[in-house]
Amino acid sequence: MAVRIICDSTCDIDRSWTEARGVDVIPLKVMFGTEEYTDSVTLSKERFYEKLSAEKTLPTTSQVTPGEFNEIFTRVLEAGDDIVSLSLSSAISGTYQSAVFAKNALSSDRIFLFDSHAATCSLALMVRIAVQLRDAGLPAAEIHAKLESLRPKLRLLICLDTLHYLKLGGRLPASSAFIGELLNIKPILTLEEGKVVVVEKKRSMTKSFEWVGDKVNATGMSGEYPVCFGHSNAPQALAAMVKHLSGKGVPLPDPLDVIIGPVIATHVGPGAVALAYIEK
Repeated sequence: MAVRIICDSTCDIDRSWTEARGVDVIPLKVMFGTEEYTDSVTLSKERFYEKLSAEKTLPTTSQVTPGEFNEIFTRVLEAGDDIVSLSLSSAISGTYQSAVFAKNALSSDRIFLFDSHAATCSLALMVRIAVQLRDAGLPAAEIHAKLESLRPKLRLLICLDTLHYLKLGGRLPASSAFIGELLNIKPILTLEEGKVVVVEKKRSMTKSFEWVGDKVNATGMSGEYPVCFGHSNAPQALAAMVKHLSGKGVPLPDPLDVIIGPVIATHVGPGAVALAYIEK
């Protein structure tokens, strides 16, 4: 009996990584107007950012359905394997609740569901940890318990380059966005109880990176776990962030980079960079 790790596509991990490690990824749907796409299947990250820049209205996403979870859960259980399923924060999407419905319908005690309270590279980090624990031989129940114990220590910091998409999404009044753009304000976002909030504002991306480095050094980073970076079509900005963090002596064990996908990119826009880690 093996353990299968399942997650949704908002982890934003490249498919080559998940396929090589036997991780099943269930994609969300992305809608631009009346056009529907399957995240990272019929809509690549590169094409998504092209459309995001060209369209006048923001795209929307739809959660994974209970039926989709039921299908993959049934297949894995019939193969004799146990399941650890990691989902996008339930405060952002109903995907986790869909997994709950599917588990209840199957009445199986071999399905362990984890509401990550995370998204993009912070969800990717939890998936990586789950894979490490599985490969170390831990059973599904112990993997799930370990993930639950780490969740309060999971940190995500996202440095934005633009206020435009916060304004379009209604998270920032147009007047505030106008003033912020004049002052070159760069907000830093985090997730609190699974919800996206602004934690700090700086006058440049460089100052944002410096703040992130100071924050990590002040609170401490666990050296037992890897880190994950994310960027919204901005590899050069990510390289600049890594350089600043390294210059401040921030440990960056076994980093993995992901391209931020539609759910979070719709709010942050292009040019954003993010760091996910486990706090001491």
